[in-house]
Amino acid sequence: MKKSILLLCAATIAMGSFAKVGDTFTTGNLTYEVTGENDSIREVAVAAPQSTEITAATIPATVSNGGVKYSVAGIRHKAFADCALLTTVTLPKSLTWIGAYSFGGCTALTAVTIPASVGTIGRQAFAGCTSLAKVTLKGDVARMGDDVFLGCTALLSVALPAGLSTVGSGMFERCENLSSVSFGNAVATIGNYAFAGSAMESLTVPARTGKVADGAFAYSDQLATVSLPNSVEFIGSAIAGQFPFTVNGGLPRFIV
Repeated sequence: MKKSILLLCAATIAMGSFAKVGDTFTTGNLTYEVTGENDSIREVAVAAPQSTEITAATIPATVSNGGVKYSVAGIRHKAFADCALLTTVTLPKSLTWIGAYSFGGCTALTAVTIPASVGTIGRQAFAGCTSLAKVTLKGDVARMGDDVFLGCTALLSVALPAGLSTVGSGMFERCENLSSVSFGNAVATIGNYAFAGSAMESLTVPARTGKVADGAFAYSDQLATVSLPNSVEFIGSAIAGQFPFTVNGGLPRFIV
């Protein structure tokens, strides 16, 4: 009987040590927020560094707190926002999402590799990272928000994920040195001002694209030609007549 009571007390104490969803804890130089806590899912997201003067961040795949092991699944909204001294970040293979403006304004960040596990990148995740010259998207990121790389003026080239269906509005707007873009075959829509202000000289729109939205290539002074597939049905009025379009098939209908 006494043994049973002791075991019950021990189990109660152990259960009481579990964090709740929304709780935070700090390990190393990073603070984490619990996003999943049950028998099947124990996950956290990076909430913030301990100091905005952080210069390098290596995010682990797992962290422990109170004897409980958590998988690091995400990076919270604005987690590293405006950490102006951050030059390098290493992301784990456990990561599945990157929140909005999570690295926005990290003006010293020079390169980032997005692991294959990531399926979602929030809007403006890397906006204003003016030193970001290299972005490697290793996996098939299906969802990327608007303005993800807005104002990344050092970015030279990018290969978009094969499964990405929408190039969001302003995704590469004001990337003034971006001269090469490789599209996946799934792109159906190129959003408003997606490549406005780029350094591209020519562009071939993917074969399945149906819509090129208003201002998609606005004020891209070096862009001489845009080759469109016959799948394109709509072109935004602000780019109609701006470039000598080459169309594979019938002329698309312009929208206002």
